[in-house]
Amino acid sequence: DDCWVVIEGIVYDVTEYVKIHPGGRWIILNYAGGDASEGYYKQMHSERADEILSKMKIGKFKKTEP
Repeated sequence: DDCWVVIEGIVYDVTEYVKIHPGGRWIILNYAGGDASEGYYKQMHSERADEILSKMKIGKFKKTEP
């Protein structure tokens, strides 16, 4: 029901955006629950995309040691 991704250590809730992503939902869903940094920057997103993404920020990813 939820779709979260991490980009450069920041966690984003992209649940609602998946439905309207211009490149299709599967592009985002491939990274669901994981690090989407490479995929995000590989696609050369616009400043507008960065603005949209910034509104979905929910926190920072903190890696813990086992």
